[in-house]
Amino acid sequence: MSSAPSIATLGEIGNDLVTSVICTAIETVLITVYTMLVIKAGSILLRMSGFLPMVLLSSLTKLNSRKGNSEKRVPIVTLAVVAMMYLICLILWITDLVDIVAEIRITLVKDPDVDLDVKYGRAVDFITHRLAAEDLLYGYLTCLGDGVIIWRVYAFWASSYNWKVIIALPVALLLASIACSMMLTYCVARLGGEIVLGSFRDPEFCRNIQTVSYAIPATTTAIATLLIVVKVWSLIRLSRENRIFDAHMSRKSRIESIVILLIESGLAYFLFFLSQAIQNAPAVKAAINAKPNLRFATNVFIYQTSCIVGMYPTIIICLVHAQRSAMDTTLYSTNGRDTKNAGRRGVPISLGSFRAVAPDLSTSARDLESRADVDVQGLHAGPDQEVMVVQKH
Repeated sequence: MSSAPSIATLGEIGNDLVTSVICTAIETVLITVYTMLVIKAGSILLRMSGFLPMVLLSSLTKLNSRKGNSEKRVPIVTLAVVAMMYLICLILWITDLVDIVAEIRITLVKDPDVDLDVKYGRAVDFITHRLAAEDLLYGYLTCLGDGVIIWRVYAFWASSYNWKVIIALPVALLLASIACSMMLTYCVARLGGEIVLGSFRDPEFCRNIQTVSYAIPATTTAIATLLIVVKVWSLIRLSRENRIFDAHMSRKSRIESIVILLIESGLAYFLFFLSQAIQNAPAVKAAINAKPNLRFATNVFIYQTSCIVGMYPTIIICLVHAQRSAMDTTLYSTNGRDTKNAGRRGVPISLGSFRAVAPDLSTSARDLESRADVDVQGLHAGPDQEVMVVQKH
């Protein structure tokens, strides 16, 4: 007959396995969704870089190959970052699967003659070391995600004369986040420490650094979302002031819809990191540990954090660049005496500069935020002058 301590230990093992299996199953669903987003973002970035056949054919007509090659390097680097983030998420997911198998094997299969309490201690020690490595990878994952988000901000503001001042604060926050990740590396490699609910319990230095590592991405997301929204609303205001209207859309334009999506996703991502910073507080963690149901819900949330961090920058890329929601628009000027299609000439709008760009038949349509600055002319049309009509590709 089993002793009371062995029965209690067996109950702990059962609770661990139930929690791990449920959390990993939900994580698997998110990994599947994340995979589809990465495929979509990858196809968009490859198309921008000129690797897809359709873009390769159009690039044959380009005479300014040097400029084209420099522009293609940007999406390639972005694609590399997205791939690295996805690879880290896959590693974390596989590690969670390994932890489930390892706990079952160590406690229930291996060494049947050894006391169950001893085997459970071995399993906990095995998993704890991997939790520390997961926290370390998660820190660098947030840095990569912040880098993609900040690059989106730069792409929107690159045409402004004061873009260096605007981008300085997000870049400083990114550097601070990298510094926190390096200090967490030291915590994992040299100091060790106990990890509970995905966070360091001790030493206090590591716990405080981890709290800061959650707060910095939250601040970065809030600032980046605000900067992107301000720039896009400038385009909307410009289009309204100059009587630019969308021939294919009703009262709400696609640009306004994308702004709303950017605001909502940015707010959700901000609250996501804010909740992690709050959970890391000792008082909050003690309250969570006191209630089994709350502890279970927190574990489910912690298991999904890596997928969420990887998915948000990928979603931003899809929102900004995908054909369904991209703001790649062509501005057509029509003589005020004739509203038919005859006599129209295509004039691309640059989202980076929010200016009309003279048509260049030797280049294919690029994504709005990467176009160069040109002078604003012909936008303020009088009653007898050209009227601007917007058409989607």
